[in-house]
Amino acid sequence: MPLEVFHPLIQQWFTDRFGEPTKPQTLGWPQIAAGNHTLIAAPTGSGKTLAAFLVCLDRLWRDWLDGKLEQGTRVVYVSPLKALSNDIDRNLQTPLAEIRQLAADSGYDPPPIRTAVRTGDTPSSSRRKMLRQPPHVLVTTPESLYLLLTAEKSRETETDNAWIVLCAADPLNLAGIILPGQRVTANQKNYLILQDGRCVAAKQSGQVELCAEVDRETEAAMRRAMQTGRKDAQTHIRERWLAEDRKPRPLPELTTSVPSRSLRQT
Repeated sequence: MPLEVFHPLIQQWFTDRFGEPTKPQTLGWPQIAAGNHTLIAAPTGSGKTLAAFLVCLDRLWRDWLDGKLEQGTRVVYVSPLKALSNDIDRNLQTPLAEIRQLAADSGYDPPPIRTAVRTGDTPSSSRRKMLRQPPHVLVTTPESLYLLLTAEKSRETETDNAWIVLCAADPLNLAGIILPGQRVTANQKNYLILQDGRCVAAKQSGQVELCAEVDRETEAAMRRAMQTGRKDAQTHIRERWLAEDRKPRPLPELTTSVPSRSLRQT
């Protein structure tokens, strides 16, 4: 049974709350518990959040019981959107509160597991508090994670052996979720090149920017496709298999017809 990977108290909480696990949870938990890199693709409402988080919460609970729950961030949840980050944090509070209550009712000291959200909207006072007292679970965005990893003070934060959870809002986010997202202004002069439904290059303000690692020959072909005009661009794209077999379109038109995209409008 997939629930056997959890501490009995966590098993009891899940069974009382949900009954049976969903398929993503059944398949995902053993892999995550074994420490394997795991990719879960499933529809909304199929339990992906707990599929990713419950093993992490179980380990934090076990560390607390063993007296090993120390200062430092142990779980980093990367979400592509600020609003989604706040939703994830709220969705975490209910399981944590119920697990604490169940622990208290069962004679355990409630685990002091802390969570926090770090996005561009996080006040500076809250950011300073996170540096002084890092949360055990940090929910953040790619942009904020980049700043955390490059800022000198943030690098002093204890994050050894942290679990990393990537939340891809759509399949294209898997292309570059860790790095700050590329933004392209929506106007009639800016274009995207797609390869297998993924953005690989963009033209903005007359400049061509690559959004994926490619060989030099492919890069040259993409730049020619962007710079030489629509008719010629279509030929280059078809010859090099760099994009969909159709004329490039302005970004505003593209974003209304393709709901999933790597490049986000400003």
